[in-house]
Amino acid sequence: MAERNRRDAEEWFHAKSAELNKEVSTNTAMIQTSKTEITELRRTLQGLEIELQSQLSMKAGLENTVAETEKCHVL
Repeated sequence: MAERNRRDAEEWFHAKSAELNKEVSTNTAMIQTSKTEITELRRTLQGLEIELQSQLSMKAGLENTVAETEKCHVL
């Protein structure tokens, strides 16, 4: 009886260990995928921030041109 209980407990332990190892492996892969996605999103964000600054500079330049043109027409 005790031997059977020991074997049952050992089998349960091995099954649970295998299940947990599989879960760890899956979660590790998901974490790596998420890290890769975060890196790609950061690059995209950086590119968009650069584009925004470029557009804001262009807007400021155009506003200055309009202001100068209006000054010339007022005079």
